[in-house]
Amino acid sequence: MEGQAAAGAAVRPYGVASRAGAGGRAEGTAALSDYSSRAAKGFICFMAVADGFGGPGLGDLASRLALDTIGGLLDPRAFENEGDFRRAAERLLADAVSAANEVLGKAAASGDKAGMGATITCAAVESENAFVAHIGNARAYLLTARGVRQITSDHLEQVDGSRTRLTRALGIGDHVEADILRVPLRPGEVLFVCSHGLYAALSTEQIVGTLASVPDLQAACEMLVEAAAARGPLADVSIAAWRVPGAEPVQPAQPASEQKVSRPRKRRRWLVALIALLVVAGGIAGWGLASGWFKAKAPVKNTGTQQQSGTRFGVGDVLQIDTTGAPDACYLMDYPGGAQQTRLYDGWKVRVLTSRSFKGEQWYRVEVVEGGLDNAGKRGYVAEEFLVEAP
Repeated sequence: MEGQAAAGAAVRPYGVASRAGAGGRAEGTAALSDYSSRAAKGFICFMAVADGFGGPGLGDLASRLALDTIGGLLDPRAFENEGDFRRAAERLLADAVSAANEVLGKAAASGDKAGMGATITCAAVESENAFVAHIGNARAYLLTARGVRQITSDHLEQVDGSRTRLTRALGIGDHVEADILRVPLRPGEVLFVCSHGLYAALSTEQIVGTLASVPDLQAACEMLVEAAAARGPLADVSIAAWRVPGAEPVQPAQPASEQKVSRPRKRRRWLVALIALLVVAGGIAGWGLASGWFKAKAPVKNTGTQQQSGTRFGVGDVLQIDTTGAPDACYLMDYPGGAQQTRLYDGWKVRVLTSRSFKGEQWYRVEVVEGGLDNAGKRGYVAEEFLVEAP
């Protein structure tokens, strides 16, 4: 991990930790590189979680190949400023994922590595935006002053009732399409990516409670991994977390002097796991008392000049997608309540074309004006609950 905090530093604004699952085979890889101290500010952080599969020795190889290929193509020295990086980031990530898929595909083509593949969720970050590439079932989240929101959607489908299987992965086909997402950031917020092994063992509330209440993110990541490992998940447990510089953490935390976190000794793993679980529980309580979970959206002042009676927004208003507190994902639809077209992610911007009421709900026909790769100009209906005034 580049940019390691100096010995004795009280608070580290980033952290990364990983443990093998109950099966004993380490098939996952987590990494974080902090470039914020460099003179060139093209982008200031790269973080990733990869999870491999294919059998003994192959899962670990696959995850490392995926991470090394993508990370190696994101050179922080290639950009002199954030503007240059911002314009190139989405295409750069898409190309890097394609390169990783090709590398894994060629490796899997050899006889002793057939069936090898990996999932990847990674982010290249500048001061105002995170650009996320996602394939598989690791997840990216953003912890904000309003709560936490899941950025990515799992690429899974159900088979045989309760079982699931991946619908996208690196190395299993000639072409794979990654979700490429732009996520607006504010100072003090925490961006983190984690493996299935972590969020399957611990609830979102437990994960976020710890990240919010323990200011040293390296210590927080280690606590979460220990707590999850104590529950014996089959899959690897990995997490990488990074705090946006420029402000105090978005959530109140205990003073650093009270944290007294140290690396556990192997002969005392059970005790460390118990302490970690207690810290997680304390984090949940602190988080809940401090901010409350998933606050309802505040009424938004309309700025349009053609607002219809009973609507919050008018024709021509530029709005932002926000799924905080909503139980479902947000999609463009052919008509209110109709067929889903394109998924819309938090931070994407849309312009109101018309509005209509449908079964007691307000819907808006919109055009995407700022979103993920190749989505500008797409049109469809969006429910009012997913729209807030753009900053």
